[in-house]
Amino acid sequence: MEEFRKLVLEANRKLRLADHMAYITYPMLKETKLLLTVLDNLDKSLKASLNAYLHYERLYKRISPYPDDLKTKLEIFERGPAKRYNLQNYSKLIIEVNNILKKHKESPMAFVKKDKLVICNRDYRMKVLEIADAKNYLAKAKPFILMLSNILKENDADTRRQR
Repeated sequence: MEEFRKLVLEANRKLRLADHMAYITYPMLKETKLLLTVLDNLDKSLKASLNAYLHYERLYKRISPYPDDLKTKLEIFERGPAKRYNLQNYSKLIIEVNNILKKHKESPMAFVKKDKLVICNRDYRMKVLEIADAKNYLAKAKPFILMLSNILKENDADTRRQR
């Protein structure tokens, strides 16, 4: 249970950091490259949440052991915890944020134009990212991580009642 708690706290910490950067730091600095840091922290938060859900299910023996790759984790999540906690649409969000960061790492060029970050791939197809996109991803991720925090609180309450 300690591992589950650690993952939930990590997910919440990274979400708060991404939220602070998007709503406080970015407006003050107007540095468009901060969008990547916001998305990176959001990605880490979403992955920690995914791992926490799977760890919780594994703890109660609802799922079998699984490999440590994102695709398999998402498939297992969709079959189990997503249905149990009504979280079916969050796999798409996790994949989308992860793909943006992956495209940036693989891109030969990324540049800032006005308040937008433009990521080009090898064929110079562009992905444009702006602060509204980052805030939208944050808004979609918050209920996912809030549900996880509620599971931890319920579990803590059950533990206290049993004592």
